[in-house]
Amino acid sequence: MNALLEMGAHPSQQNQSIAQNLANYGHPVSNQTLQIVQNALAGLPDRSAATIEAAVVLLTQDLPVNSQTVMAIKQFMNGQPLPQQMQNLPKEVGVLLQQMQSLPALPTG
Repeated sequence: MNALLEMGAHPSQQNQSIAQNLANYGHPVSNQTLQIVQNALAGLPDRSAATIEAAVVLLTQDLPVNSQTVMAIKQFMNGQPLPQQMQNLPKEVGVLLQQMQSLPALPTG
């Protein structure tokens, strides 16, 4: 917390979690790195520890850090095992198709 204050950053719980994750992954904690992660989290309703960790993983691997990539990496890191996801896929696609069929038709012409 003192390090955040020394950097001029607000010592919020989110900033502390970001800084801790950055340190855990051996990445420097700076105003710039905090801001990159904060910007990615700003567009997300879920700012859990797993979401923050996903953003930090992207940053430490020099990958784009935005709300879409954060959620994709979070799903990869914390989701169901791939075989289970593949097993559920036909059911999920079926639900999606049913939802699409219940939408009103688009006007033509």
